[in-house]
Amino acid sequence: MKGRVIVFGINHRTCPLEVRENYAVSGEDLAHVLKRGHAITGVQGIVVLSTCNRTEFYCLADNKTDFEAMTFFGLVEELRHARLMKPEMAYCMADENALRHLFRVTAGLDSMVLGEPQITGQVKQALAEARRYDVAGPVLGRLFEYAFKVAKDVRTRTGIGKGAVSVGYVAVTLARKIFGNMDKTSLLLIGAGEIAEAAAKSLAEAGAKRCVVTNRTYSRAVEVAERFNWQAEPFERLDELLLNADIAVIAIGAGRYILDHTRVSRIVKQRRYRYLFLVDMGVPRAVEPSVRELDNVFLYDIDDVEGIIHEHIEQRREFATQAESLIEAQIAHGMTIISSQDVHELMSALSTRLDEIRAAELKKALRAMERQPADQVMDAMSRAIVNKLFHPVFAALKQGGDEAVSNLISTLFLQQGRGRKPEKRIKEVKIEDSDSKQDQHAGHGTDANG
Repeated sequence: MKGRVIVFGINHRTCPLEVRENYAVSGEDLAHVLKRGHAITGVQGIVVLSTCNRTEFYCLADNKTDFEAMTFFGLVEELRHARLMKPEMAYCMADENALRHLFRVTAGLDSMVLGEPQITGQVKQALAEARRYDVAGPVLGRLFEYAFKVAKDVRTRTGIGKGAVSVGYVAVTLARKIFGNMDKTSLLLIGAGEIAEAAAKSLAEAGAKRCVVTNRTYSRAVEVAERFNWQAEPFERLDELLLNADIAVIAIGAGRYILDHTRVSRIVKQRRYRYLFLVDMGVPRAVEPSVRELDNVFLYDIDDVEGIIHEHIEQRREFATQAESLIEAQIAHGMTIISSQDVHELMSALSTRLDEIRAAELKKALRAMERQPADQVMDAMSRAIVNKLFHPVFAALKQGGDEAVSNLISTLFLQQGRGRKPEKRIKEVKIEDSDSKQDQHAGHGTDANG
């Protein structure tokens, strides 16, 4: 059955953070959504991509079933016991448009940070999770693998990845607006994952020297800190660390507020209302939004950085245009991956049928070996297999009237040019006019004494 690729999603352009963060899934929640999504009638494969800026459902589906975005986002709402998203916040794309979107996302062209490299790894992880639960399927898996190739070509053949405006760079830009020189600024990095490491690199390149790294897993904090010659501290000392920090970059998957209004208010008072600059890169957010109402506290979340990023977009549009052209040239090949699904299914069915014939004739031959010489049994088995394999071929030729069939058979089995007639007929195999006669003929050859 031929399928189609469909994507349903929300991202930083269509859905506000306060709604979007409720549809971020990971761990056991992701496993639940993947399994339930794959069980939906008509879905042949599914991959869920959930990042700071987007939650997307990529599906390979049959052509007979209609789907709605809320069918899939409803799977997340089952876990949250709430419906916060309006249908108009979601987008749906199919076929070429869905492939174009997948390629653009994987190459970083649809990211808030144009050309950012982290997204390719996140898409790879999404596919790995789907394969872990055996819900991606072979066709959707091949599409994603091809998307990785396209993303690599985009980065190799354009300058889209050079000097990309990273989230860490944005944090530095915001900090400089308030504190100026980074050399004397005290920094606190909360988290040690992929986003935290990207922020750390940008901070180091900007000249940050007085930086402390803390993380729930202390060993990871040590790894990041040692890489930049910084200091690592246990997560349990977070309040104390915030007392001495000018800037705190929070890049940790909390699932709840680790810095709520009450906690930050208490810390600010202990700081005697010195400026505290917070950059929350988490989705869901790790800092309660009302914290921005506190005096001398500057809070920016993942959506706030978009304005700063757009200041640097113009210089990258030329690279993006080149990348878009490369992607357009690859969409047609991506569609052939989907259309080849029928071929793969036919090959699988043909392989199964051939093996059934082989196994049946082998079973007959093994029984006949007890009563007949081996050479006679082998000869009879080989004739019976050929009879069963070629019976449909000769039946098609006997019907006549289709030159294309004759040409194909001639090309496949006689290795002669299209339209040529065979030079000699096959005399070794007797072909009966019906399956029953064919089976009777084969049976007389292998177990006539049975």
